[in-house]
Amino acid sequence: MGRIFTQRAINLSVSPTTEMAVKSRALQQAGYDVVDMSAGVPDFDTPDEIKDAASAALAAGYTKYSPIPGIPILREAIAAKLKRDNGLDYKPTEIVVSNGAKQSLANVCMAFLEPGDEAIIIGPCWPAYANMIEFAGAKSVFVPTQLENGFHIDINILANSVNSATKLIILNSPSNPSGVIYTREELEALIALIRKNPDIWILSDEIYNMILFGGVHVSPASLPYGFERTVIINGLSKAFSMTGWRVGYTAAPAPVAAILSKIQAVLTAGANSFVQHAAAFALNEMESASRMMRDSYLERRDMTVSLLRAIPKIKVHTPDATFYAFPDVSAYFGSEYNGIVIRDADDMATYLLDKGFVAIVSGVEFGTPNHIRLTFSISHDNIRKGIARIADMLEKLHRSRKEKQPCQKKVF
Repeated sequence: MGRIFTQRAINLSVSPTTEMAVKSRALQQAGYDVVDMSAGVPDFDTPDEIKDAASAALAAGYTKYSPIPGIPILREAIAAKLKRDNGLDYKPTEIVVSNGAKQSLANVCMAFLEPGDEAIIIGPCWPAYANMIEFAGAKSVFVPTQLENGFHIDINILANSVNSATKLIILNSPSNPSGVIYTREELEALIALIRKNPDIWILSDEIYNMILFGGVHVSPASLPYGFERTVIINGLSKAFSMTGWRVGYTAAPAPVAAILSKIQAVLTAGANSFVQHAAAFALNEMESASRMMRDSYLERRDMTVSLLRAIPKIKVHTPDATFYAFPDVSAYFGSEYNGIVIRDADDMATYLLDKGFVAIVSGVEFGTPNHIRLTFSISHDNIRKGIARIADMLEKLHRSRKEKQPCQKKVF
């Protein structure tokens, strides 16, 4: 029998967040009380006003195919949002609406990358970037950042990773999973780098730019020479708790937007008609609801960081944005409990779920194997319960290691 599947399809890996969510649901269905801190899903329902806008659009008959790059009123609303929040002057014709920000990212990878190309990912990073790059036939190049430096960019390390094959530099600010916001100075250094390399574009994933706890989000497109070489990705999932509505968008210079629209025409055509009307309403009218959610996440962030810092040997950076904490748990590697050896963050994630019934995500797939990611977009009670379980399970490891230490000494 000849070949059935393409190698690029075979090489695709399942998201660790998805894997953990599947395991968590299976345990819950079996009757276990699991605290799920794995998925980046707001616990708020979509505001009723947005639902009403969708219902009104349905009643008005917006149930047919939509324009490939999005309906005019939504593209206008996105352009207005980018002007209001980011100081950016995009025309509606430079906006392409997609079926979620994930499709927006995939469209960009297919537009810019082919076999032989490379795309740099600044880490720690969302694992889907590498999958999209490699599915386009290109190579992903991971450039790490360090907890000790607040996960900020070292431009020298980044510059050393650039070569003639580099076509994209992907940054996510605010960052999933670290919660860091890259500074104006970092982005100016990045733009200075790409000015020396005319074939490189910046892919700026700004999906969390409305969940800020301090500091200022700066888009590279707002800086001199940045607009001409940046493609912005954003959407409504996180800021408006519309994860299941699947509305994402790109903003880019007109020639890029035209190519992205052409790719989308082949793959999916336009996004859902009545949902686009609801999304336009959300962007134009519901900023206060988004701020309310942000304020609630700030309270939960402070609780989460405080509880984590009370656990011995854990190191945790205070996130400036998003709804994730990303603690370093490597002090517990090499520990053992009842025959379970914790060698890395993957083992830690499995141990915490199987024995502690709390679901988190290993940092291995984010490119930072000493860390785990947990979300605080859950209730205060579940944050307390989940971190109490983590503390208890780590104490078991800590005690186990202390108990085993005398046995490791040789007696002469």
